[in-house]
Amino acid sequence: MPIKLNSTGGGSVSIDVPSTASTYTIKAPAENGNLITTGATSRVIPAAALPTGCVIQVQVNTLDGVLSGGTAGAPSTITNGVQIFSLNFTPLSASSLILVQTSTIALSEEANSGDRVWLALWRGGNFIAANSGSPLYSHFAGNLNMSCLSLNNSFASWGTTTDTISVRGGIDAGTVIINGTGNALYNYTGSSARIQMTVWEIAQ
Repeated sequence: MPIKLNSTGGGSVSIDVPSTASTYTIKAPAENGNLITTGATSRVIPAAALPTGCVIQVQVNTLDGVLSGGTAGAPSTITNGVQIFSLNFTPLSASSLILVQTSTIALSEEANSGDRVWLALWRGGNFIAANSGSPLYSHFAGNLNMSCLSLNNSFASWGTTTDTISVRGGIDAGTVIINGTGNALYNYTGSSARIQMTVWEIAQ
């Protein structure tokens, strides 16, 4: 078994064996993995071998500021709405669970033209789910609908290839405003207007 040494390092690595009369066998898995160290304990744990519920990896996508516009319509059409988040994600295990969570996001209409605002979750061109709805229009001055929505959706890993996970926000008619208002004077900017999408890969 070859051991690859780094030619630029000046130190050394020792492998110590215990003083024992017993025979022990260290088996290397037939998978790529990282050496995990905790104090004096070290072992290679492939992603597929982690116990159920362990977090394999986490990625975060961040947006600062306000978005508006988009094509009005239902959340189940990928060209509708405005893209809020998007990241390329590669599962480390084909049997894991993918969990997507977002900040609570304000969505509203610019004029009295629509009734239903929504957040939609996509994997590539595959529609996963949407969260939609708002209080009755008569609760708002000028009948301008708005709502604060978030996503908390999970689905099975699609394998170990890279695909895009994205979240879009929209409304059934008119222009949607996301994470702010139609008047820039009332909008925060930078980290004071920060929302995020978090993608978790969890062992199953």
